[in-house]
Amino acid sequence: HATPIVHVMAYMKIGSIYEGEYLGSGLSHYMEHIVSGGSTRRQEAGEDGTTAWAGRTEEENKALLKSIGGNSNAATFYNYTQYYITTKSDMADTAVDLISDYLQNCQFDPVEVEREQRVVQQELLRNEDNPGRFRNRLFSETMFKVHPVRIPIIGYVDTIQRITRDDMMRFYDQHYTPQNCVVSIVGDVDKEVMLEEVKARFGGWKRKSLAPYMIPEEPQQSSPRWVEKEHGSTKTCLVTMGVPSIPLQHPDLYALDAMSNVLGIAASARLPAKFENDPSREAIANGIGCSNWTPVFGSGRFAIGFTTDTVEHARQLVEEIWAEMGRLKTDLVTEEELARSLKVLGKYYYQGRAKLDSRAESLASNLAWLSDPLY
Repeated sequence: HATPIVHVMAYMKIGSIYEGEYLGSGLSHYMEHIVSGGSTRRQEAGEDGTTAWAGRTEEENKALLKSIGGNSNAATFYNYTQYYITTKSDMADTAVDLISDYLQNCQFDPVEVEREQRVVQQELLRNEDNPGRFRNRLFSETMFKVHPVRIPIIGYVDTIQRITRDDMMRFYDQHYTPQNCVVSIVGDVDKEVMLEEVKARFGGWKRKSLAPYMIPEEPQQSSPRWVEKEHGSTKTCLVTMGVPSIPLQHPDLYALDAMSNVLGIAASARLPAKFENDPSREAIANGIGCSNWTPVFGSGRFAIGFTTDTVEHARQLVEEIWAEMGRLKTDLVTEEELARSLKVLGKYYYQGRAKLDSRAESLASNLAWLSDPLY
């Protein structure tokens, strides 16, 4: 209740790795562009018991959003798509109304579908021009050979061009169901009042039969993989190195997270202190950081990323960093290192707690995948 703001989010448990026959088309992301703010059409019952078609055009949705001063957007990830509106607290009911209409009644107007196909293709080309995103895609394609996380969320140009309006409507009808949806609302509101508003807007959404999503397991890697590619948009060398990690609920999670923090969470951590902030070094790993990514759907990765000036320095640094990681086996972590990493981690945690969108996404994802909003 610190500020009169509310963040309304709908978290859909459908993303690029669940696209089945459309895998590689970026269909979830393409569809998000149209569902978020697109034209809607629905049947409403009148007081006399008759039903009539109702809905809003794209322009009317935009005007309504503007009237509440709302900041609205959407995003697609490997296993989810989220839609959100941040607005004044007293406009929360309108935000819930807009998002519920998007998710249940999108019309997929042919003009909007065709326009957004061009927009998505332009976005894909911009991603290819971005050396960081290009590097990330290359790393995923190299690390994973079977798991669908190897495929870009946005898809590929040729497959995007083959998606039709009928494909999109079929996918929407099949996967946009109440069993796949979590509504998360955080802000200066009365939670009981908001709960009733959500029931009113989402309560009539009928459940449908939903087949389980089958994700193939990545086979165990037996030897190192290394790939280098040129990119015309940078004069530096971007590097990601790493190893397959563990599923989210594996008992080694906290040890690996702590190891990642000790190695690279701040300037004083082992890797930045040695490879970025030592003025005596010739080969510098700029912006070096470490992460232990452990998604609920598997295909995790323990990774280190940095940039440096030449390919020769990149190769040298990979060998030296790998050796430094191996030092953890003999040069044990001190209490001081652990305390320092926990202090930085605490700072990031409380920064996230102070932001409505971070709080809403955390609650939604934890409830969606772990049945515990406070996991």
